[in-house]
This record gives sequence, C-alpha cells and structure tokens, in this order.
Amino acid sequence: MHINTAHINKLYTDDTGRFPIRSHSGNQYLMIAYHQPTNAILVEPFQSRRDVHRITAYNNIMTRIHNNNHRVDLQILDNEASTKYKNTITTKWNVTY
Repeated sequence: MHINTAHINKLYTDDTGRFPIRSHSGNQYLMIAYHQPTNAILVEPFQSRRDVHRITAYNNIMTRIHNNNHRVDLQILDNEASTKYKNTITTKWNVTY
C-alpha cells in the first residue's frame, strides 16, 4: 500500500460588510485572509466592492505572503468573486480556487 501525502497551502478570504463610516483614508471594507500553514490572519482595507479595489487588496495580501517565502496552492473564496477576480488568482498568482 502506498500513501501519498500532499501538503496543500490554503488561503481563506472573505470581505467584511460595509462599515457605516468611511475611514480617513477612504476605506469602507476589509478583506480578511487566513493563511493556514502559517496560522496567520491578514487584513487589508479597501474602498469599495469594485474589482479595482478588491483585486488590489488581494494582491497586497498575496505579496505579503510571498515576500515571507510562503506560498498558496488553494484559495477558498466566498461566493461573491467576479470573473476578473478569479482570473487574477489563477493567472497572476498561479493558484487554484
């Protein structure tokens, strides 16, 4: 019998609901990410739910993970991800979701 153990580096992300008051820097949302292998919870603020702001927040989180010599193999998303957001995950970061 052969047992193959694959260590999958998972990243879970979800966005908070809109905060009632805009911050001084213009942000009203937070992207919360949990990187399972490092047990790290990462938070990135962003202005609106438009792709330009959400993708920038996601890229900042992924950059922080990669700058610390960690990787992500599998991205667990909420059900509100747009096609452009999913394409960024697969093409720029080479991660499955």
